[in-house]
Amino acid sequence: ENEEWSVTIVKNGKTDTVNYTHVVIATGLFHTPRYPDYHVERSANQIHSAFYRTPDPYKGKSVLVVGLGNSGADIACDLVSQARSVTLSTRNSAHIFPNYILGKPFLDYTTPYDDYVPFPVRQRLTSFLMWLGRGNVRDYGLPRPNDDILIKNPVVSSRLLNSIHCGDIKVCPGIRSADGDTVTFDDGSVEVFDAIIFATGYKIH
Repeated sequence: ENEEWSVTIVKNGKTDTVNYTHVVIATGLFHTPRYPDYHVERSANQIHSAFYRTPDPYKGKSVLVVGLGNSGADIACDLVSQARSVTLSTRNSAHIFPNYILGKPFLDYTTPYDDYVPFPVRQRLTSFLMWLGRGNVRDYGLPRPNDDILIKNPVVSSRLLNSIHCGDIKVCPGIRSADGDTVTFDDGSVEVFDAIIFATGYKIH
């Protein structure tokens, strides 16, 4: 009961040690990147989204972004300004929420009712707002998501669907295999990329 934690803190070159009765580790789950099996370790041309900073290193390159979550969507849109081509690989697609509808943040229409509106009603309301705000994702070139709306975290992006629709971002299915920079997709097509960015989530650590 009387145990204490001795915590050593280094700040501005000075070291200080303080004793605490309790310590809370609040560093989050997003620390250890998760890679697919075909990832080539220590390859300069393959990185995880955790290490992506700016599109500048990809100027004039063909880039494959693997994974359609919020990180994958943001990075793909960011790359459009510099890369020669941007391809987004997704196996399960996703529900794409716009940032704003009628001048208000999209979630302002739904989250106030979370506590007292039945979930199926919220699903129908959200589906209507999605139709109102951006139509059907298949009209933009994305496959229909496998999961019903609100079952998984949505992708929030006002740029992604427009970038896909106008051809700035090409959508490909999941990856069957990869040999270095040569990728074979589930539909049998094969492409070669200058760089691959894995937006494939994190291991619980």
